[in-house]
Amino acid sequence: MKIKRLISVISVILVICLTVSCLAACGMGLDKDKAKEDMIAFLREIKDGDFEGAKTYLHPSFTDDIEPFFNEVEENYDIDFQSGITILGYSGTYYAAYTSEVDGSAYELDFDIEISGKEFDVTISVVENDLGYGIYGFRIDD
Repeated sequence: MKIKRLISVISVILVICLTVSCLAACGMGLDKDKAKEDMIAFLREIKDGDFEGAKTYLHPSFTDDIEPFFNEVEENYDIDFQSGITILGYSGTYYAAYTSEVDGSAYELDFDIEISGKEFDVTISVVENDLGYGIYGFRIDD
């Protein structure tokens, strides 16, 4: 009886160890502070109109041209990013050590920002996976 119980305990410990090591191998190393700094730097590049600089913060799989997107946002909302982007606060975060959607780690931050006197909710996602690291998604809502 004692041997069966010992084997059960050892089995549980092994399962826990394997789970922790799998999570570590799947990208628990995404640095949330660096991701937040990169998101802010990305917004700064957009404010400065430096789309080439902003592209350096994008994930390698992000292939869309961001300049037309931001030009369309300016037109649709009658705003000018170069007038300034003021971060009013962070309204929430999401972090996943591993998500099958991106096959890696994901960090999402919701910003409350002001542009041209108008307030917006912005969600920026950063991903780290086998393809690389960078901003994977950007959404702006009024």
